[in-house]
Order: sequence, then structure tokens, then C-alpha cells
Amino acid sequence: MTFTFRATIRATNWPPDAAQQIQYRWIRDDGGANRPTAATPNADGAIRASTTWQLGVPGTHWEALQVVSPRLQNGPKMRFTLAC
Repeated sequence: MTFTFRATIRATNWPPDAAQQIQYRWIRDDGGANRPTAATPNADGAIRASTTWQLGVPGTHWEALQVVSPRLQNGPKMRFTLAC
């Protein structure tokens, strides 16, 4: 089964001299993580991110968005249960 995850990153309080680019990646409970993606916030200060996970193992799992740069920060874990 394929699961799709979506999140919005809000960029606020940028220092005047900062390069306004964010690097993020998706992490998950099985230790998987994708390579960081670099993105620049839109005019509203937002970055919309998404990923998919092809999963066939029953159980409770999670996936989360992790901001890597300019400061490491983990988003909340999006938990779900796959029952086959």
C-alpha cells in the first residue's frame, strides 16, 4: 500500500543577512530517510513538502518531516496503522 504524507514548513524570523533557503527531509520509524531537499519559501513564507512510502508490513508506523538547515528541527510524527 502507498501512503502519501504532506506538510507545510513556515519560515519566519529570518535574520536580514540569512540565505533564505531551507533544507528538509522525511524520516520514518524503520530508520529510513531521504536525502535533504533544498527549497526557498514562497511569498507567504511557506514550503509545501510531500513524499510517499510504499509499505507492506502490518503494524503502527510513523513518518515525520525534519528540517535540516538552517536549524535542525523535527516535526510531529504522523502515526498510522496498516492492517492487512
